[in-house]
Amino acid sequence: MLDALGLDPESHRLYLLEHFDDESGDLPQLHFMHTRGQHMGRLVPVRDWYRGALDKVEAQFERRLEALTRRLRPLRPLSADALQLQTRVVRRRALRLDADSPPIRKFELRLTVRQRDAAISSLGWRTVVTAYLRPRARLVEAWRVPGERLALAFVAYVGIPFEIGYEKQAALLVPYV
Repeated sequence: MLDALGLDPESHRLYLLEHFDDESGDLPQLHFMHTRGQHMGRLVPVRDWYRGALDKVEAQFERRLEALTRRLRPLRPLSADALQLQTRVVRRRALRLDADSPPIRKFELRLTVRQRDAAISSLGWRTVVTAYLRPRARLVEAWRVPGERLALAFVAYVGIPFEIGYEKQAALLVPYV
């Protein structure tokens, strides 16, 4: 699951933290997303924090995360009703794990999030994700980005097909007036 940490006003980056299954014991993955420029809206993993011996990385992680969050501006919650999610199946397939099991349905979904009831309603941000079992997605949370004409939206879908399917989230940057 994703957590929105905030906006770094100097670099114009949003920082997000991806948490994994609690049982795995893995460190959360830190990501950033540019709010300006040619890479606007792309989620980029912060790899520097994870280089080196695992015990040193784990020992420094919380301290580094606290220092980062102190310099970030918080995002303002936005009602999910202010945004509209459109889901379109781009491709349907099936995966067969072994000859004895039934195939698992696999879908490529194009997710588009737009501001609802805006004069510029044609503007939106899109991404394509791979969903399993069912071609559904839902808008989970949204925030206004301070000092920008943007919103950050989290969209959930079934992204891992094991057993009943585990939910994953995609982060989308949306023009918001």
